[in-house]
Amino acid sequence: MLKHESRRHVDAYAYYLQLGGKRSYAKVAEKFGFSETSVRKWAKSFGWKERIAEADKKANDVQYEKAREGYVSTVEDFKDLKEAAF
Repeated sequence: MLKHESRRHVDAYAYYLQLGGKRSYAKVAEKFGFSETSVRKWAKSFGWKERIAEADKKANDVQYEKAREGYVSTVEDFKDLKEAAF
């Protein structure tokens, strides 16, 4: 198991993260010129699945908060419009 995450590992993880729903170790291996087996070892050693899950959760939380803020703003705008009309 690898202990030190080098720049190439960080770059490979960043690319893997960026792939979104089309993520695959094979795509990372092809992009960086390493074997898929090596990429799998990197992913296991550096917790890619857990990191992806956390990144996805954060992205979902941000999207939820933006949607909630938009809803609240819309409701407040509607109340203002309603009050102005009467």
